Amino acid sequence: MAERVVITGASSGIGAALAEAMAAPGVHFLLIARRGDALQRVAAICKSRGACVVCAALDLRDRQGVLDVVASFAQDGGVQMLVANAGVVELEAWPSDQGPNWDRLRSQLDDNLNCTLSVLEAGLSLPVDQRLHLHCVVVSSLNAFLAMGEAPGYCTAKAAQKALVEALADYYGCQRSPQSRVRFSTVFPGFVATGMAQHYVGPRPFQLTSEQAAARILQGVRAGRRRIVFPRRLAALQWLGERLPPGWMRVAIASNRAFRAVCP
Repeated sequence: MAERVVITGASSGIGAALAEAMAAPGVHFLLIARRGDALQRVAAICKSRGACVVCAALDLRDRQGVLDVVASFAQDGGVQMLVANAGVVELEAWPSDQGPNWDRLRSQLDDNLNCTLSVLEAGLSLPVDQRLHLHCVVVSSLNAFLAMGEAPGYCTAKAAQKALVEALADYYGCQRSPQSRVRFSTVFPGFVATGMAQHYVGPRPFQLTSEQAAARILQGVRAGRRRIVFPRRLAALQWLGERLPPGWMRVAIASNRAFRAVCP
């Protein structure tokens, strides 16, 4: 497992669980999140397990700020793993003639896609000797495969994350120098009991804890999987839903929609 790791969205949820699960003597972390106080609590746990930790309370939409903190961390020994995990979901109100909240939709693209792009750029822009055999792990969602009207911005961003990783994997796969090769894994989780999930008003079948999700991600990373998908039962249901006619799918889940009653 990598010894020099950058994790975003590390103050809670999957990011925090990953950091705590990976923490051990010899592991060096750069943990990034917006909430500095919560980030310090995660850092304290990681340090108690023997890891060295650098924290950066930073908004990932600050592209230059992300570039700077990752470059500074890499100067002391490079980066072996980059985990792009931060994300936000906001639900739409019941459909109306005015359409979705277009400002929210654009914001979701910024919070989920552009933040991922900033982190990947920061890692992949490092000098080759600071990112030898870099493994980029991007946490997407099962909604990358099945778009839902409750969260069009979120679903669009997650599908774009999937396409971005696949395109970058192909780009770097065409390189002739084996030393500069980059590995990519995309994580497609279902429902995970995080702070973000608390805002989802619909049912959450087969929901996992953050610790369970982190364990499955690390298992997939160790196995070298390009796609890490869980839970399998929910993935199978979404695979089926993706292939049903749209009208059938709407009927099947009509009583379980997660639209908000009114706009927040």
